[in-house]
Amino acid sequence: MTNFLLPALLGLVALAYIFMPLLAGASERNIHAVNYVPGVEELDLDHDLGKIDDEEWTTRRAQMETAARELRPQLTDIERLIWNFRRSQRADLALEAEILIARGRKKRS
Repeated sequence: MTNFLLPALLGLVALAYIFMPLLAGASERNIHAVNYVPGVEELDLDHDLGKIDDEEWTTRRAQMETAARELRPQLTDIERLIWNFRRSQRADLALEAEILIARGRKKRS
């Protein structure tokens, strides 16, 4: 009896775990469209980490924003959402890379 009951119970638990997201429904996460300027998040990250000073940061950021407005055609809503999603992913990866580099430098010294 236990040879049948235990695998059946484990199978039911596994199926419940697999289908739990379907019962929970959609998440409440919303992505809001903003105007994306390529390169600004890297520049902001460099400024936050102290790689560049305030004066250089303000001038370079203003240059990037004016260049982006002049060169880029107006994006549709879906394109803006895709750019924002990609930007958030790149910013997370860049931040993780900077943390790993800082940890490596700390271990060496």
